[in-house]
Amino acid sequence: KHLSALILVTSLFSPSLSAELEGDIPWGLEAVTGARTGYAHRGFDLAGPLFDFQLEGELVLREDLSLNAGGWLATEISDDFTEGAAFIDIRYDLGERFTAGASTTYRGFDHSFFKNGFDVGAFLTWFVGEEWDLTTGAYRDFGADAWYANIESGWSYRLSDDAYF
Repeated sequence: KHLSALILVTSLFSPSLSAELEGDIPWGLEAVTGARTGYAHRGFDLAGPLFDFQLEGELVLREDLSLNAGGWLATEISDDFTEGAAFIDIRYDLGERFTAGASTTYRGFDHSFFKNGFDVGAFLTWFVGEEWDLTTGAYRDFGADAWYANIESGWSYRLSDDAYF
């Protein structure tokens, strides 16, 4: 119920906000919703089929410095698992091909052996080309009282000046 209301409100107000602020502030807003057949986190299968919703915003502070904030909610269709999270990170561009950053994320889990808590860490992203990127990072999970590292890749395709796939 809450997820449906959040999706509705975001879809109604995002276009009007974009039209009003587009020329005034260097910012971006992204809303994504989806259905997954399963959910794995740090190598553990946490949920079966689920729905998720993500909202992220970016504010450019300087030409080479930006602040990102957002969150997500994922809930298993059987209602046996729910994860809610919020994050904030700062990113510094190291030229055209690299970005370094630091992040803080709070994750709250329901019906999971993972404990609620904050993750803090640092990451480095390499933009391999126009469409591909590779990110690696090291983080401290205070809920689990442990360190972890990750490597991830991303792909996007520019459809127009305002749209990506």
